[in-house]
Amino acid sequence: MKNLVLGTALGYGIYELKNFVLSFREHNKVDDVILLVDLRLSPDAKTFLEKHNIQTRMFMSSNFIPTHINNSRFVKYADILLDEEENYKNVFLTDTRDIIFQADPFENLPDAFLYFFSEESKIKIKDEPYNSQWLKSLYGDQMFSTLESFNIVCAGTTLGSMMNIKKYVLTMWRMLVEVGQKNPNLYRSNIDQGLHNFLAYKSGGEFDNFQIKETGDLVGTIGLTLTYSPEDITTDEDGNILVKNKIMPIIHQYDRSKPISEMIEKKYEI
Repeated sequence: MKNLVLGTALGYGIYELKNFVLSFREHNKVDDVILLVDLRLSPDAKTFLEKHNIQTRMFMSSNFIPTHINNSRFVKYADILLDEEENYKNVFLTDTRDIIFQADPFENLPDAFLYFFSEESKIKIKDEPYNSQWLKSLYGDQMFSTLESFNIVCAGTTLGSMMNIKKYVLTMWRMLVEVGQKNPNLYRSNIDQGLHNFLAYKSGGEFDNFQIKETGDLVGTIGLTLTYSPEDITTDEDGNILVKNKIMPIIHQYDRSKPISEMIEKKYEI
């Protein structure tokens, strides 16, 4: 059985997608990639994706669902996974514009698992205003006080076996619907990461072999680590980017680091 990368690319063109596509295909030429798109996808971008064997699925209904695309994407993800559940072993849900691959994400995985990926461990939920506000708005001050000292878990990347990812996506959508019923104004904003963190620390036991991976352990989410200097960023003899002498198999939010962004743009210039 193949594996699947599933992401959202509404409004993106070749420039926003080339690093994601070229780096993934550099390390994995076999598994499937499906991206959600809309009518803004240009003919050139469509041709580029087809050339690299990237599938697309129209998600025009996102324009009529009264919530942020970070939330509504779970509706389309659920449709795709329910249709394709017999065809794939593992699924990587991921952002696209700010992701590059330095390895195959599907290597050496267990049979049943679900991995969430934390951000910089030195910065806790209480230290970051957006994550704090999402959890307070969703669950109140009392619940926030039980979660505030945990690491932030990023909703932009989630990896798991098909059954666990399907369950995760359906759970996220159920939680979003419950928010919409109680607070339509909150439902309209990008609250997915608040739900994702609540799920990580309060309901992770519902999934087989659930783990929260530290940043750099498969996925390095570096957006909150803005202290990297040019001296921290090097390359090895194979051209892999090293962050403080460590290879991150997947680098997320690389665009927030100027030295990393410049190296990536040079490597994947087209």
